[in-house]
Amino acid sequence: MSAERPLPHSQMRPGHADRDKVIDRLQEAFADGRLADEEYDERLQRALSAKTFGELSVLTRDIPGDRLPAPMSGRFPVPTTPRRPDMRPVAAAALGGAGYFGFGPLTWVPALILGHGALRALPKGDDRRALAIIGVALSWTGMALMLLIVFAVVLAGIFG
Repeated sequence: MSAERPLPHSQMRPGHADRDKVIDRLQEAFADGRLADEEYDERLQRALSAKTFGELSVLTRDIPGDRLPAPMSGRFPVPTTPRRPDMRPVAAAALGGAGYFGFGPLTWVPALILGHGALRALPKGDDRRALAIIGVALSWTGMALMLLIVFAVVLAGIFG
């Protein structure tokens, strides 16, 4: 698996507040006589349509004063897609309970597999561990009851 390369600050996307800071600096420079009318209008349009911090910083680099916008730490990680929550504990509890409504081992075995997998994957203290434990407990209890019933039927057939 390859490591994600962080983007340089100049390639990150600015927000409205970042554009507003640059526009304020351009207005100050225009009021101070540092920019002509045409140049101010051109830079204003470029500031409004800038898609990266690099495009914004070019607009104010020849104006004395604070440089805007300044990078926070140089490089930022590439945004990733958020992970979906682990649904194995919910499935384990649902399948463990479904076995008592006539499905038996067809749902208890998957509930055991999902429940034990979830218990291994989830950190201690995670609230979802309770659901996994419920699913595993329901499944083991159901399997034990089923074996007792089968054992009782076999004994009844032999001695009955």
